[in-house]
Amino acid sequence: MNEIATWLMWGAAAALIAASALALVRIVRGPTVLDRMVGSDLLVSILLGFFCLMGAWWGLAQAVTLLVSLSLVVFLGAVAAARYAARDRDTGWARDERVDMSADGRPS
Repeated sequence: MNEIATWLMWGAAAALIAASALALVRIVRGPTVLDRMVGSDLLVSILLGFFCLMGAWWGLAQAVTLLVSLSLVVFLGAVAAARYAARDRDTGWARDERVDMSADGRPS
């Protein structure tokens, strides 16, 4: 690997470390649970960036399988957490007072 690519890798690693520090601040200081969930989702996405960087640094083709599978798990976890938070708040479009529901369940 040439010198420019090495400096770019170190720069990307420094940016990912700074982003992970900011995500940890969001997790610790987040006033709501949703802020903490977004911060933890961001932290896992940064971890995926570290795995991608390590795969590029060492030339590991197996990192792609790890990245795809871990990103799928993170996506499903984020969707499940968002559905739980939405159900917990009980603010769906069907529960909105501005929408008048007809007898067949469709908005009128």
